[in-house]
Amino acid sequence: MIGEVVRPLVCWRMKFGFKFSNLCGTVYKQGNVIFTPDGNTLLSPVGNKITAFDLANHTSVTLPIENHYNIAQIAISPDSNLLISIDVTGRAVLINFRRRILLNTFNFKARPRCIQFCPNNKYLAIGAGKQLLIYEKPSLTKEFRPFVLKKRIVSHTDDITSLTWSSDSNFIVTGSKDCHVQINPIKKLNMKGIMKVNLMGHRAKVMGVFFPDDGENMYTIAHDCVLLHWVQQEYADEEDEKARRNTRRGKWVIKAKHFCSEKTGAWIKVRCASYNHSSKLLTVGFSNGQFGLYELPAFTHLQTLSVSEKGISTCAVSPSGDWLAFGSSAFGQLLVWEWQAETYVMKQQGHFYDMNTIAYSPDGLLIASGGDDSKVKLWNTRTGFCFVTFSEHNSAISAVQFSPRVGHQVVFSASLDGTVRAFDLIRYRNFRIFTAPTPVQFGSLAVDQSGDIVCAGTVDTYEIFVWSVQTGKLLEVLAGHEGPVSGLAFSSSLPYLASSSWDRTCRLWDVYEGKKAREKLELSSDVLAVAMRPDGKELCTSSLDGSLTFWDIENATITATIEGRNDIAAGRLASEARNLKNNSARKHFTSISYSADGTCLLAGGKSKWVCLYNVEQRILLRKFQISRNLSLDGILDTIHAKKLTEAGNEATLHTDYLSDEEGELQRDREYSALPGAKRGGSAGQRNLAPMARTSSVQFSPTGRSWAAAGTEGLLIYTLDETLLFDPIDLDIDITPGTVLSTLSRGSYLRALIMSFKLNEKPLIRQVFEGIPHDEVQLVVRQIPTVHLRRTLEFIGHYMEDTPHVEFALVWCMHIYNFHGHVLRDGPLDMVAALRNVMKNVQRLSDDIAKICDENSYTLQYFSAVSALKNTGDDDGVEEGEINLDDDEDMRMGDNDDGMDGHDEELGDEEGWNTIPAMWGSDAEGDDQEEEEVPLTRIKKSARHTTGATRAPASIPVPSEDAPSTTTHEADKKGRDKSKGKGKGKVNTTAKSKASTESDDHSGEEDASANEDEVVEKASTSSSSTKKAATTRSSRTTKATAAATATKAKTAAPVVVEEPSPVPSPVPTPTPRKSKRISTKELTSLAPSALPTEPDTPSRHTRAASSAGSASSSSSTSSTKKHKTK
Repeated sequence: MIGEVVRPLVCWRMKFGFKFSNLCGTVYKQGNVIFTPDGNTLLSPVGNKITAFDLANHTSVTLPIENHYNIAQIAISPDSNLLISIDVTGRAVLINFRRRILLNTFNFKARPRCIQFCPNNKYLAIGAGKQLLIYEKPSLTKEFRPFVLKKRIVSHTDDITSLTWSSDSNFIVTGSKDCHVQINPIKKLNMKGIMKVNLMGHRAKVMGVFFPDDGENMYTIAHDCVLLHWVQQEYADEEDEKARRNTRRGKWVIKAKHFCSEKTGAWIKVRCASYNHSSKLLTVGFSNGQFGLYELPAFTHLQTLSVSEKGISTCAVSPSGDWLAFGSSAFGQLLVWEWQAETYVMKQQGHFYDMNTIAYSPDGLLIASGGDDSKVKLWNTRTGFCFVTFSEHNSAISAVQFSPRVGHQVVFSASLDGTVRAFDLIRYRNFRIFTAPTPVQFGSLAVDQSGDIVCAGTVDTYEIFVWSVQTGKLLEVLAGHEGPVSGLAFSSSLPYLASSSWDRTCRLWDVYEGKKAREKLELSSDVLAVAMRPDGKELCTSSLDGSLTFWDIENATITATIEGRNDIAAGRLASEARNLKNNSARKHFTSISYSADGTCLLAGGKSKWVCLYNVEQRILLRKFQISRNLSLDGILDTIHAKKLTEAGNEATLHTDYLSDEEGELQRDREYSALPGAKRGGSAGQRNLAPMARTSSVQFSPTGRSWAAAGTEGLLIYTLDETLLFDPIDLDIDITPGTVLSTLSRGSYLRALIMSFKLNEKPLIRQVFEGIPHDEVQLVVRQIPTVHLRRTLEFIGHYMEDTPHVEFALVWCMHIYNFHGHVLRDGPLDMVAALRNVMKNVQRLSDDIAKICDENSYTLQYFSAVSALKNTGDDDGVEEGEINLDDDEDMRMGDNDDGMDGHDEELGDEEGWNTIPAMWGSDAEGDDQEEEEVPLTRIKKSARHTTGATRAPASIPVPSEDAPSTTTHEADKKGRDKSKGKGKGKVNTTAKSKASTESDDHSGEEDASANEDEVVEKASTSSSSTKKAATTRSSRTTKATAAATATKAKTAAPVVVEEPSPVPSPVPTPTPRKSKRISTKELTSLAPSALPTEPDTPSRHTRAASSAGSASSSSSTSSTKKHKTK
């Protein structure tokens, strides 16, 4: 009984309780931008709202609090608790920034141009007109009188343009349009030199005043690019009387005068300036779109960069001094520049003109928007940032559409320039252009469910063109409409294409068979928009008379009609003479969209309202007001009588609501209307504000949000999830205690169903996470079909913030395996839940892939560093063994061709070669299976060159008569050094004879190696003696090897005989197959274990006798094999 009473109201709140979530498409409008005290967040005014850009996490969110008019100034307290915003009329809004709630409002009755909290967080200073108002800091609680005036100072003769506090909060410095700078004390202390000081030195209005922490210096910058450095001087006692009479300067004098702009043109002016106390950096924004960065007090010029084609409206420096923020109101640009690394931290720009159309991607993660500026932008709904912009079109964008096919990351756009373009979202390029045989203008667009056919309707020839996406060829031209084609829509279940036109008809076409219009649906007024239900069986049309008509496609009959002209009634424009009741204009819908389950319809038009209807019951569920900004036209329903004059509405005759920059541009246009005119325009000249309207509305495929393209940008609304109690089939025995007790007894399915009935999300989450991993499959198999949709909805929300990714994916996998047929043939609300799960899975996949890529790069770096470290590491060399690195450094100093900086690559074909797997470690020779691994362009260095390898640590050191394994690179290198390119002696052995004898002795080498290996492992003491003797023998034969290398330059090649008792760890270049190591084993080797090219016989002997630390593990495994045999 309780559930029956509560459910109707609660279901309405849960299904239609959308609230404003974020504002995209507009990043900066006017006013000033500021950093939060921690430096990670940038606050920017967008119209009458404030957007917070989290630079650390790369996300943005718009506060759900609005001013009455466009915001002129914002300020945040040092503790980041209070945020105050003041609009152009002087009305202030006090916000709790951490909780994002409205505390109080206040009217200063004058437009402020500067506002700042003091460093000790006790006062708030506001420059409103000629007055300097100092208030006590408001509290965090709602009060009847939040702003208490502490002091009012009126000393300037013109408006105050800038102000700053001293570090101790005892003084405040102001700059004004009267070219004066004043220092005002806050407390009346009986101290010398605290009286009000008026400084004159500028010849233009002061744009910025800065008080360093030392209190002995001060900097002021004016509109004419002049920077003055003021210092405070101490006077002698006999000069005190003279100093008091010099009221113009007092104790402050000009120490230096600098010019910020190198160009002397009078048109380059200072628009904004900002100073950072910690880094002592001064940032100046100019009217030509450039900014300058200077270091004070030396005034060292650090950087100059052009960031916009128009002037910079505002600038800010982060508390650390690393990031610089700039905003341009002319283009709506906002960027953050890291001056030390000279890179952009953030660079965003909205559409320059109005936004005409939007479209959701199939997974609901992306939104595509097209505007009058001929650009297509893609926005991420999770972060709120625009990540790609396509500017290939030459005219306004009329329609955009994503490919409905899953996996097709393609977006289509139609433009008035006569082209339809397809953009690849993987490579971000325009890969296909669709055109008509004759120049036309496209006004509508549609893509079929397979993504292979795209259609576009024209506004001048009244035709519909059909193309193939794969070939780009024109397939069909559908003619029959007698007016501009206003909309197109494909059916998902039937082979029909629906088109609407201004000729008061809606036609159904069979595109796949190429026939004429199958049905002609006639209406009583011009058709402005058309939408297809997600199941493809119902069609909705919007007419000029404000009605919504629903059609059954199969029978071509009208099923329902909604009269919405009164619901969409717009406000009265300032230029309209008739009142709202007598005006029938703009009382219609220009854009409509179905919800994901097909039960609701969203409609918007040239009004401030967006209406949400229930299709089945044909009733209005809710109206959303997209904006309450009075700076837009059409917000008010009536016009006050006192604003009506003989020349018309007073709002159209002045520009008081404009910003400084907009006002200057407007006055410039007025002055330049007639050549030689120096005065303002006539009384009848009009200045119209932008009209509040909705160009396009679109429901998200997940059903959890919807978006609207309005005058202020792209507005996103999501479901309000603050409501926690929504019971289903509630019973008196179902309580949180009984649910937890059922879970503790092991009845997991019953506990999950009970939590669903109680519908408290924390409780559902606790039960969900309490189910063991091995019981998930059994629980999912037994879930009733009636609770399947709620399970998917919960999993979709659970994956948004959970660290248990694998646990959630296991649930999804079992649900798809056991209930796939239900999901395939289920209702449309099941599809919305599935799309929400797919959206979060895709997001997790992207995040994990990014982390894995970063970790792989990090591991590669660590591997390279470890390899370099192991190359020069001399530890781990056993007694009696020879370290190749030490010998090369000490004894082969005359041969440094491995250090000459020339890179040589292995192999004959573009540096590719194969490396045998651990020479000498295979006791069975050819009996084992062998594999070859390509070595990718291994470069020769001083520690590892081509041709020889270090012997494993367990193999005895061979004598100097060991066979040589020179390759063609060694021969080439020897020939080059014989011509004078090398410094040391070169060993050139005979390739032909060595290769011939290597074939004869290959079997003997393997046999002797196995025999000696077993003998050596049987006697440890004997092995040590043999190693020491071999080491001494190797060292004594170096002179003989050097002499042999010298004779080799002129004499014939000498073949070194191989002694049978000594095994050779170095393989000979025989035609038999040699075992190859895998890529994993190859990457585990240190660079010192790679094959090295022999330069001299002695060097080759040492390379064969050295023990590489990286190959010790492989030699140990080989020793175990020999012991077993």
